[in-house]
Amino acid sequence: DEVNDLQPLSGWSGAMKGLLVKNTQLASLRGLKGIWSLGSGSDGYSIHIADNEELLNLEGLAGLRGDLLGLLWIENNAKLVSLQGLQGITSLGSSDDGYSIYIDSNMELRNLTGLAGLQGNLSGGLLIDNNAKLVSLQGLQGITSL
Repeated sequence: DEVNDLQPLSGWSGAMKGLLVKNTQLASLRGLKGIWSLGSGSDGYSIHIADNEELLNLEGLAGLRGDLLGLLWIENNAKLVSLQGLQGITSLGSSDDGYSIYIDSNMELRNLTGLAGLQGNLSGGLLIDNNAKLVSLQGLQGITSL
């Protein structure tokens, strides 16, 4: 059966190794607000959200706080408009291939203001590519070096 609602997880609270949401019909990540910390999953990602045709936002991740040990990877989410929900993240590690942020092919993404909590040095590279409606890098101003 295909999962299209994470609300049954709403009572769960805690830390996880890494979060992978890939190839779903989810419109939101509601139900994940109890996640307050993420380590690093396979391939070095902390968050990997990809190929979700209906996903509109990341507000269900608003419980995340502090440092993430791995990559923030957001790719090919056809309706994703915003990264709101990630503003509690203050720093990122990097993946096995050397990236800290990889945001690619999210055709409706309009801004990066959800990343405004990031501060200081990124330990890896930054790739932002092929996001047709993205007109500003506002939200990344807290990053001082790569």
